Amino acid sequence: MLNHLRTFTFAAALSLAMLAPAPAQEPAAASEDELRIDDPIIVIGENGYPPLWRASRDDNEMYIFGLIDEVPRNTQWRTDQIEPIIQRANIILPDEPELDINIGIISAVRSLVTVQNTLDDIEKNANGQDLKTILDPVDYGRLTTIMGLTKVKPKEIEKLRPSYAAIAVSRALREAILEKTVDPSTTVRKLYDKHKKQVLTVEFKIAKMDFLAAIRELRANPPIPAARHVELACFRAHLNRMETDASSWGTFPQAWVNGDVDSLRANIDARSRLIDASCRDINIVGDLAVGDLVGRARRQLKDTLFWAAAKHKTGFVAMGVDRVLEKDGILDQFRDRGYQVEFVTPPEKSS
Repeated sequence: MLNHLRTFTFAAALSLAMLAPAPAQEPAAASEDELRIDDPIIVIGENGYPPLWRASRDDNEMYIFGLIDEVPRNTQWRTDQIEPIIQRANIILPDEPELDINIGIISAVRSLVTVQNTLDDIEKNANGQDLKTILDPVDYGRLTTIMGLTKVKPKEIEKLRPSYAAIAVSRALREAILEKTVDPSTTVRKLYDKHKKQVLTVEFKIAKMDFLAAIRELRANPPIPAARHVELACFRAHLNRMETDASSWGTFPQAWVNGDVDSLRANIDARSRLIDASCRDINIVGDLAVGDLVGRARRQLKDTLFWAAAKHKTGFVAMGVDRVLEKDGILDQFRDRGYQVEFVTPPEKSS
C-alpha cells in the first residue's frame, strides 16, 4: 500500500508538468507521411559518458549524475567515470524520498478512492460530450492520425477533456516509439550493489491528520477545470510536440549518452517554455490538496542533499537531468550556496 501511495502521489501531482514537453513556437502540422515510427532509434554510445557534475566547497565534494528515464535497450554507455566515485563515496543520496503515511490501511484506501474519483470527474468532458464534437475537425484529425501510431483505442479517449486526451495519447506515442527501453538508473543501482553501498533513506512522515485534512480539502474544494480556450491552447501545444516526437525522441537519449549538455539544456528549456506559454493554467492535478505534501517531501530531500554535501567528504546522487539543469535547478542552488560547480570532463576528452 505504501508503494502505491508513493507512486500515486508523485505521479499524479507531477504528471502534467512531465508530460507536456514542446517547443515554444508552433511548428506547422506534420503530414501523415511524416508521422512515422517505423525506423528504429539508434543510440551509439560505446564510448559515451552521460553528464556528471562536481559541486565542491572547502574539502567536501558532491557528485551529481544526471539521469533520463529510459534509453533504447541496446544503448551502451560507459560507467568507468562514475564507478570510482561511487566506490569512494561516504554517502549516496536517493532521487526521491520515501513517504510514510501513517493513516492506516482503511483510511488510505478511502483517501485514494476520494482522490481517484476526483481525478475521474475532472478528466471527463462536461455532459458526456465526445472529443469529436468539441474539437475543431482539423485538430481532431491531427489527433486521430497520431493515435493511429499507438495502441490507444478511440473509445478510451473520446470522453476525456482535450488536455487529458493529449496526455494519454502522448504517453502512448512515447511508449510506441520507445517500446524496447531500459532505465539507466538500473545500471547505477547495480554499481551501488557491487560496491556494497547503501542509499541513504530519506523518509517523509505524513501524520494522519495532516493527510486526511488535505483529502477533506480536496473533497470540499475540487479543482475547477480551466477555461475551454486555455485548455485548447495547451492541447494544440501537445499536438505540435507529438508531431515532431517520432523523429526527435531519439535525440535526447543520444545527447545524454554523449554528455551533450547544450542539447539537453535546449530540450529542457523548450519544455519549460511551452508549459509557461500554453499550459500554465492547466495545472489541475498539481493543485490537488496532496500537491503541497509532494512539495514538502521534495524540499526535505533537497535539504538532506545540501546537508550531506556540507557534512561528508564525498557524496554521490543520481537524479533526473531535467531537475539538475533547469532554471533554479540543483546546479543553480549549489552555486547559490557558495559551491564551485563544474562539469566533469570525460576521460577521453581530457587534455
